[in-house]
Amino acid sequence: MENGTVYYGRAYQFLQVPASHDDERTLKMTHGKSSMAAGVEWLDDALVEKLLSVAREFAGNAYVPYSSFPVGAAVLTEDGSIIGGVNIENASYGLTVCGERVAIFTAAATGHRTLQAVAVSAPKASGTTPCGACRQVMNEFKQL
Repeated sequence: MENGTVYYGRAYQFLQVPASHDDERTLKMTHGKSSMAAGVEWLDDALVEKLLSVAREFAGNAYVPYSSFPVGAAVLTEDGSIIGGVNIENASYGLTVCGERVAIFTAAATGHRTLQAVAVSAPKASGTTPCGACRQVMNEFKQL
């Protein structure tokens, strides 16, 4: 498996992982690093595939009666646990919650406070990345 394109952010990086689907991204969180060589520890291929597999599986459980746009997510915690989540829509659009946040909130609710990575799968769209609200929540729980 090849790593593909890396998108840099202030506190995290996107690692595009070509796999059986081309619509997933794995987000590897770092601490304010601006170059790949500075502090980024790549996840091994087996772990990346496991994260994507969980995200893909969870996407099938998304509650999306309004958009029909399922998203599954999987977070990797500091102790190696993988916790999944899905987007959950509501008729009152502002109450809709993204899959990434559901996974992170579930991790937090079970005692995890530090995340190593987040995988996202959106089977109906190529190149889907976390929204601004999800990025803010990911930043709150990033590995320092």
